Amino acid sequence: GAAWVHRSRRRTATCKCAQVVVYYKLAFLNLFYLQFNYKLYTEYLEFWSVLCPDSVGPWLLWSQWSSCSVSCGGGQQSRSRTCTSPPCHGVSRQSKMCNTQLCPVDGGLSPWDPWSPCSLSCGGLGVKARSRTCTEPAPAHGGRDCQGPRHETTYCQAPDCPVDGGWSRWSPWSRCDQRCGGGRSIRTRSCSSPPPKNGGRKCVGEKNQVKPCNTKPCVDGAWTPWSVWSDCSVTCSQGTRVRTRACINPPPRNNGSLCSGAARESQHCQTPPCVGWYSPVGIELIFILGHM
Repeated sequence: GAAWVHRSRRRTATCKCAQVVVYYKLAFLNLFYLQFNYKLYTEYLEFWSVLCPDSVGPWLLWSQWSSCSVSCGGGQQSRSRTCTSPPCHGVSRQSKMCNTQLCPVDGGLSPWDPWSPCSLSCGGLGVKARSRTCTEPAPAHGGRDCQGPRHETTYCQAPDCPVDGGWSRWSPWSRCDQRCGGGRSIRTRSCSSPPPKNGGRKCVGEKNQVKPCNTKPCVDGAWTPWSVWSDCSVTCSQGTRVRTRACINPPPRNNGSLCSGAARESQHCQTPPCVGWYSPVGIELIFILGHM
């Protein structure tokens, strides 16, 4: 436990501007720890509305306010005074907020965005770009703007453009594969004008065209019967005789086959021997005639 061991007498201090009745000084004994502790207990019995100036009484003048603890964002500054005749009423130290304005924030650049697609999708040299912003952080409260470029461009090589295939002109129709009786003629084209490349589409449509040809039935030529033999080419001695036939039985039509074989035959013929005036070689016997 504890017990009061002393109480000071009531004492009055008089100022020109006010009368302050102060102090009950009490000594507090902590019997539990067997040591004396004095506790000052100040009781305001009377207090007039006008306080005494700091220059009057036991307090010295306040010191100048200290520098603010920070230049911005809210700091503290303090001042103090000295009690020349304890105990003194009031506090020996005061503090107040200072530089409460927000601190300037200098801007910071964000990381670069990814490069944009190339301005050309194919077939040449294009341009791509990227950018960044002054947002990490954004400048505020009079802070400096970001330094450095915010946009960049560079060249980019676009791949070769796809080329879709195109058909060439049709070739001439081929010769019919049959002379008659129904054949086929063909024409073609190729996917080469231009050929597809770089992933371009192939040609659409048919590569070959076929049409019927020589559709009429075949009529092959046939020989007529042989004619009778002609007279012998000479009236005496040895000559020749001929016979003929024609490929008109029927004649070939619609590219039918021609007749095979010869249209004319000849053979030797024997007539009676020549008499006197005509030699086998056709020379007149002038000698005989001259002696007649």
